[in-house]
Amino acid sequence: MASTRARMNFNTRVRSKKFKGVNYGVNGNVMYSESNLTFAWLDDTSGLFRAYPGAVFLRKQFIFNIDPYVNIFTDTDGKHSFRARVLYADNDMTAGQSSRATTYYGNYNFQKTYKNLNNLDFIGGLTGTYTNSYAQLYAGGGSPNNNLLNVSGYGQIEKKIRELVNVSVGGRIEYFALNDTITQIKPIFRAGASIKLYQETYLRGSYGQGFRFPTITERYIKTGVGNFGVFPNPEIQPETSWNAEIGIKQGLKFGKIYGYFDIAAFWQEYQNTIEYLFGFWGDPSVNPNSVFGFKFVNTGETRVLGIDASFTGKAKIAKNVDLTFMAGYNYIVPTTLNPDYIYTYDKLNRPYSYNSTSLDSTSKILKYRFLHNVKGDFEFKLYKKIAIGVSVKYFSKILNMDAAIEEFENGTTGPYIQDIRYMDYYNSHRFGNWIFDARISYDISKKHKIAIISTNIGNRVYSLRPLKIEQPRTIMLQYTFNLDKN
Repeated sequence: MASTRARMNFNTRVRSKKFKGVNYGVNGNVMYSESNLTFAWLDDTSGLFRAYPGAVFLRKQFIFNIDPYVNIFTDTDGKHSFRARVLYADNDMTAGQSSRATTYYGNYNFQKTYKNLNNLDFIGGLTGTYTNSYAQLYAGGGSPNNNLLNVSGYGQIEKKIRELVNVSVGGRIEYFALNDTITQIKPIFRAGASIKLYQETYLRGSYGQGFRFPTITERYIKTGVGNFGVFPNPEIQPETSWNAEIGIKQGLKFGKIYGYFDIAAFWQEYQNTIEYLFGFWGDPSVNPNSVFGFKFVNTGETRVLGIDASFTGKAKIAKNVDLTFMAGYNYIVPTTLNPDYIYTYDKLNRPYSYNSTSLDSTSKILKYRFLHNVKGDFEFKLYKKIAIGVSVKYFSKILNMDAAIEEFENGTTGPYIQDIRYMDYYNSHRFGNWIFDARISYDISKKHKIAIISTNIGNRVYSLRPLKIEQPRTIMLQYTFNLDKN
């Protein structure tokens, strides 16, 4: 159950002496790790940090990526850039959870300002991604070999008017192909504008469409974890959406405090919403020990309204004390628009809708959502060498989840199946969680730095999703050595 990790990054850049405005290079990363993954705890009392039988996996992971790139700047033809990536990931896991995948990515981008069109800016390009995956746990479509291709072309024009107004309009057309049989083409559109109202006061608004093609995991994952599993859904449909936002950003100065306050309101609507839901998806005649579990399904139309506010800046506390800070608050109201819509049936032929599957359907709030989220980070720099930092996160209570989790707990109570318990914890821990992290570092020189970092310094016992406990207090000693160009 021990964890080890090793990683090496490298970045190179060459500026051509023969061709002015040309630079190129290769970046990369290699990582090897051995770790454990716990899918579900044993119970909600003394077994919080122990795994349900069959629900813990040991993983050996090897990942590397190579990222070549070329940038070309010219006085008349604008900027051309090409970036590529080859990513290889090999996850060697116990209990038949291993996977291996290679992803190829390429992006060509072109930017130019057309002075003869009153300094109109154009950005456009082509992007392509191809993933080839081999994994028995993705055999829900009939084969452990799966591949996914995505090709898209995009373009956007931007115009600045008298240094006061910025307007942008753009579009993108997406093409997806899964295993060369399931294909989809979708155009999407976006537009936005910002206006300088006053000194350091900016008003902005935007509208954009979204499209999400189901991943190989969402469509074909098929695996067992203890007495429950994760089930495939080859019929899952793509998710579409649109988003509108209006916001204002204001520069502020209070004595020796300088910062920006930003607040925005947004409205999002989704069609064919994809959700990861717990239910009775397995066939007991095929595997009586794996009937309960999770599956990705389309749950109809949903809406998310919200407000996001942040305040970032810096302050001069004393002659040798500087403060940098960031504080943010996010409030969302995620609701279903058709709570009676039957989106699927389980293996017992019971209809599944929002109302029939929710533990609490009175507010129409979507499952497993946090309505309130707070984040903040504050760092004091002393004598330009010592840094003391504190960060804070807050997650409000989960108001709604799958009622089948309670059924699962009741169904596993007995002498023949290891029971799994969650509802007592859920009912007694519904008041939100404040999590604090802290750090202190010392710059020995420009090349050497030492730091002590602690996460969850209060050692709070908390869970952000059912049946999984988060990490207790962790303390790490870190030494950093920076290599310069020589």
